[in-house]
Amino acid sequence: MLARNKMFFILGGILLSQLLASAAVGLTLSYKLGHTRAPEGTKVLGEDISRLTLQEAVGKLQNQVPNAVVLDGKVYNLTTTKSISKLQGQISELFLPSVPSTFRDVLRFLNDPRYVQGQPQIERLDRQEMLTQLEQLKPAVNRPSSPATIVFEGNDFVKHAAQEGRDLDVQATLGALLQASNEQPVPLKVNPVIPHPDNNDIDRITDVLGDSSTTFDPRNLSRTHNIKLAAQALNGKLVAPGEVFSFNSSVGERTMAAGYLSAPVIVNQQVVPGDGGGVCQDSSTLYQAVLQSHLTVVERHSHSLPVSYVPVGGDATVAYGLLDFRFRNDTPDYILTHIPENSDVNFACLNMEF
Repeated sequence: MLARNKMFFILGGILLSQLLASAAVGLTLSYKLGHTRAPEGTKVLGEDISRLTLQEAVGKLQNQVPNAVVLDGKVYNLTTTKSISKLQGQISELFLPSVPSTFRDVLRFLNDPRYVQGQPQIERLDRQEMLTQLEQLKPAVNRPSSPATIVFEGNDFVKHAAQEGRDLDVQATLGALLQASNEQPVPLKVNPVIPHPDNNDIDRITDVLGDSSTTFDPRNLSRTHNIKLAAQALNGKLVAPGEVFSFNSSVGERTMAAGYLSAPVIVNQQVVPGDGGGVCQDSSTLYQAVLQSHLTVVERHSHSLPVSYVPVGGDATVAYGLLDFRFRNDTPDYILTHIPENSDVNFACLNMEF
């Protein structure tokens, strides 16, 4: 008989728990059907939305959704349609309490029907909506850097200052938007794009490392034209520390479309007409200046026949796509190639210096 009483007591306890849970579920469902306002004491994003309807709560909280970004005084408006809709969906979950699932939840619910289990974490913004718009802002915000330059104007070198560029940091800006708590424009986050060379690099170009001059016959008009055209392409080149300078890359392909004329060239121990004839005098003169500067020659080729403008073995022939003249800047500073124009002799003297 004692055993039966224990069993009845245990069974009675189980039935009582089920009864309480069923009652709580019923109360919960009744509460869900009969209440359209936020429970007393409900706070979202630091704002008290107690007793507000869903629309009233959304209207109050959407003021915390940033809808613009700003940079240098220029404001860029953002669309927040998806963000507001997402915010509304999150807030609506707070208006109705969850069904109690444990005996402890039942007791807490019976004590306070407004008890809400596991409130979701509220986010002000739809991340993808913001990311898409920030990516679209890049062309308007980004700015390439402008390197410092040095050019020969009149009778002297003139330096032009560098300008720093900028690149929109999308992830950092998104982070700032997520942290914002009002409708004030959020400053865009940008990363600097450092110019190379900068002003200090140009200021350190002061000494002549080496120079070389060669002569040619200005009466050969086509060849003179080609020499001058290549010299113009080489003039004013800045070679960074550690950079390998390529003659072919700097001058480009010697074609009629590029302005080069047919003039004698040396091919397989024969002198034949060819586009850009005479350009090898530019590369050979440059080679001599590089030797004086004690820079590392990476690639150099000799003609199949001796040439008259440099000592035997002191030439550097080039053929676009086949033979190149290349050297490395072994110094810690930038190197400037400068080719003075000697108008008194009608460019009969090709002078290259670093």
